[in-house]
Amino acid sequence: VMHLGRILEEHSKVLQTNGQMELEVRLGILKPSNAKNFQRVDLPCSSEALLIPKCKDFHYRFESGLPPEIYAPLMKKLDALRKEQQMECSVTNEQTLDLTYEVPNVQRHKGRSSLRVSHQKVTENDEKRWKVKGPAVLKSRFEVLDLFSGRAEPWKGPSIDLRVALSAEVAVKDMPRPNTHKLLLKREKHRRSYDFRAWRIDFTVVQSMQGEQLEKQLSYEVELELNAQILRKNLEAKMSNQPHHLWELLTDFLNTARDLGVLAAEPQPLPLPPQSLPQLPPDEGRPAYQRQLPGMPEPLIGHYLYRLAEGGWKHGKRKAEHAQHAEQAADDAAAPTE
Repeated sequence: VMHLGRILEEHSKVLQTNGQMELEVRLGILKPSNAKNFQRVDLPCSSEALLIPKCKDFHYRFESGLPPEIYAPLMKKLDALRKEQQMECSVTNEQTLDLTYEVPNVQRHKGRSSLRVSHQKVTENDEKRWKVKGPAVLKSRFEVLDLFSGRAEPWKGPSIDLRVALSAEVAVKDMPRPNTHKLLLKREKHRRSYDFRAWRIDFTVVQSMQGEQLEKQLSYEVELELNAQILRKNLEAKMSNQPHHLWELLTDFLNTARDLGVLAAEPQPLPLPPQSLPQLPPDEGRPAYQRQLPGMPEPLIGHYLYRLAEGGWKHGKRKAEHAQHAEQAADDAAAPTE
């Protein structure tokens, strides 16, 4: 949280003069650079660790998104919490198409810059078509923080890592044109959003196409985005030495992202205990136990002690009585007769 606060202070002037700031956390997996399958980086850390990007001796990449077998149950868990009124939020669904273009001849800030044009699917004259949604947006990424959630045993469920990204979005008047802008990415999104007071959780099924390629790639993305107005208000108050809640806001925001990752990593919801436990059949060993050990406290668990009193202890007592009679008989036989 302190590191993220310093980054916000460092870029506060640029963020205030370059449109709307965007602070988001994505769920995904940190992988080695050469990993080809679901292979996670193996670090000797049992707890969360902040990774250093572009480290000389350690190369990794962040793969955003979750497997569908984790994505769908996580969304169902949030729906269940909302239905049970344990989570207060509103839900919206939308279908959009984002076209991302390369930024030509533009002074770029530190990090990546891209030009995005969003389209929304609408129905006109009983026909569905894509309609441009607002002006084009120039997005510049300033900082990225990768959080390794810690090493975990596979039997405890999957491990979910986090990427925190700080960006700025600026509306652009002129729309990109095919003869002046190169198309980089086409993404068709089916999004379900959970809107809270200070942030929003987005579940998005994405079909992506790189450039002019026709092959589509399917991904399931989960991200948490902080309300830009609330963030700007508290950041400006802090920079002006005014009362603010920036640290509390960032702490709650990151903790919510961590909770979302833990919720996604749960193998399954823990079942509730039954309302009424089954009653054991009456045991005849209890009276035997009380006869064998009069005045002794009865066992709290384990009715086998009653069974021992009923069976084994009874037979053991009989064997001891037989042995005593046999010994007495032997003594009587060995005694001299008058």
